[in-house]
Amino acid sequence: MTTKRQPTPGTDTAALVGALLAAPDGAEKLFGARLRVLREQWGYSQEELSRVMQKAGFKWQQTTTAKTEAGKRPVRLNEAHVLAAHFGVSIDDMLSEEFISEEIDASVAAFNLGRSILAATQMRFEALQAHRNAVDSEIEEIGALMTDMLGTFENTKNELTGQLQHLIAEADAEIAKLGGKA
Repeated sequence: MTTKRQPTPGTDTAALVGALLAAPDGAEKLFGARLRVLREQWGYSQEELSRVMQKAGFKWQQTTTAKTEAGKRPVRLNEAHVLAAHFGVSIDDMLSEEFISEEIDASVAAFNLGRSILAATQMRFEALQAHRNAVDSEIEEIGALMTDMLGTFENTKNELTGQLQHLIAEADAEIAKLGGKA
């Protein structure tokens, strides 16, 4: 005689399984969800699982697998037996609270990991944005410095050009004086 595992008080999983199994198609949905997980764990496509069932004497197609996994098709007891045996589990395992708990735990863990990755990515993005703002500020400072330097260069060039023109004019005047004495 098998004793039923009693859910611990306050466990939402037990309520979830109870509610699911209380629905008219709840057992099919639970069985189908477990079947999909097992199929994917074993690396089968829906078509490959259909071939397994065909070899066992059932008229299964890929659509039969899809409908069974979605809980939209009732599962015959002999089909459930063959599927469970093929994957090395019992029919009870296909409808177990432990399976739902594992799936919920795995989903929560995946969600939390995704949330952590998102938070880390957001922090990295913000750091990169701050770095970009700093670089933009430096570029603006360099641009202002270059503008100042260009202005200084223009002033110096104009000053030197004026001085050079003055020297040339003085030299021309000296040459003219010397040319007149000759």
